[in-house]
Amino acid sequence: MDPQNASTRAFTGDRSPARAAVDNVMRRSLKISNPYDPAEVAKGLLARYGDEAERIKREQQGLPFSVMQAQPPSVPQTNGTGRPEMRRASDAIEAALKELTTSPDLADIQPELSGWASMIRRACADGFASARYAIDASERDRAFGARRSLGEFGRLARYAAAVNSCATEIYCRVAQACDLSANVMLVLIGDALGDAGITRSGGILQVTAATLESRRDGVVEALRNLLAPNAIDDQDTLPRAQQAVLDIYEKLEEMGSPDLRVLLDEA
Repeated sequence: MDPQNASTRAFTGDRSPARAAVDNVMRRSLKISNPYDPAEVAKGLLARYGDEAERIKREQQGLPFSVMQAQPPSVPQTNGTGRPEMRRASDAIEAALKELTTSPDLADIQPELSGWASMIRRACADGFASARYAIDASERDRAFGARRSLGEFGRLARYAAAVNSCATEIYCRVAQACDLSANVMLVLIGDALGDAGITRSGGILQVTAATLESRRDGVVEALRNLLAPNAIDDQDTLPRAQQAVLDIYEKLEEMGSPDLRVLLDEA
């Protein structure tokens, strides 16, 4: 083996113990045979740090690299109802509503209770369907609206149980089923937001980008009017703007937060 050859230099015997230890660490960590081969080292680094390599590749292509990785396809459910909690909630709703609409003790108000059952089933179906796509603001609002409807039906059922002694348990089971479905919807909304990558922020934007841009322009324009030098008394500027800015500075000094003055700088 030629000591002058970079590809075989690692196998020569005239190496210090520290150099040999570094070579062994590279072999173990990168799973390579020759730590002096650049191509082999690069291949080992790409295999070990695949996520970082993918981000660098996306950046070289001009694409955003801070995006959520593609999620693996979920296993299809046998009955199409999603997670087990959702199936249990649906079964509890169906059992409670069937008992409510077929009880002999409530036969005289069966048409009204059938209307209850129809509205509750519709709220459950809408809520479960929309909660899966909670990343969309409109679908999220529909899911929360369904939760609100179920909560109102639950309170109404408990009120009916309190004033009606012949079917107290039936009404209570309906209320419990409504609460269970509403809680499961909240879990599904959280799962949808988590799957979309919203896990490190406490706020979710509820408006469009155009609305945010118009609000930003309004704030910047107001700041310019506030800091305008030699402002005149008209509808677009503030004649006492400089005095107001000085007052704001003094208040920030008194509060011990002079660093907040930078927020009045447009730049």
